[in-house]
Amino acid sequence: MTFGENFAEDSMILLVKYLRTFLVEKLDEMLESVVLRSTKCDLEDWDLDKGAEFSNTGVGSRNSVTALSLTAILEVLLENELIRGKGTIESGEKCKKLFRLLFSVQEILNEKQSGGRGKKSRPTHSQFSIQAVNSLLNYFVINDTSEHEEFVAILKTITNLFSWTLSVLQDHIKKLGSAEGAAVEDKTLPYTLGSIVRSLLTHLSRDKSLYREQTASLIEKSIKLVHSHNMEKFEDFCETVTEGDQITSFKDNVTSLLHTGVV
Repeated sequence: MTFGENFAEDSMILLVKYLRTFLVEKLDEMLESVVLRSTKCDLEDWDLDKGAEFSNTGVGSRNSVTALSLTAILEVLLENELIRGKGTIESGEKCKKLFRLLFSVQEILNEKQSGGRGKKSRPTHSQFSIQAVNSLLNYFVINDTSEHEEFVAILKTITNLFSWTLSVLQDHIKKLGSAEGAAVEDKTLPYTLGSIVRSLLTHLSRDKSLYREQTASLIEKSIKLVHSHNMEKFEDFCETVTEGDQITSFKDNVTSLLHTGVV
């Protein structure tokens, strides 16, 4: 290859790297702008107050589509803020406003879809990923003296946030349990579920009354999911749960309970 060809190839590589960095920065700026705008909005800005029509008319159908789309958008924005917001106070305040808006939209959907009877009917397929659920649960059980103490304190003021998180996790586990192929063969899934189970066990050890049955059920379902779909990664899952401490004892106990049908 001649000098000119080498120069052209190197220049193209540098150009691609520059464009990639430029586009990522621009996308981050756009996403941050959407987050800020969303934190300043109310349901009325989308014509979704409690008086909004959700019947089978044109207006009602449009409002339903708007509400479901807004739910998905807010879940994506929340996931981005949780994972990339670095646990700052500013990020915590953004999450608080986004969650409140999300819960308001879901409350209206639940009320309208249940005919005012109050029966919950949240979307089955949440856009809030299982990785984001893991991050959120980790924050819930984080040490109070950590660098994210003030961020966590803000999250804990959000009404029903822990319950909502468990509900989303339950949807993910149900979906994964009935899935085939790549969905359950994801090599990172056992580690993610291991981290989730560790957080849930920590929660149970600290508060034995708050959502005890639902938490215990999710721990059981997570163990069964990894054992049945990712058996070759089961030891890695156990190591993630225990953080390497008494892994053999934990694995033996869980395996024994699985074989006896207790779990």
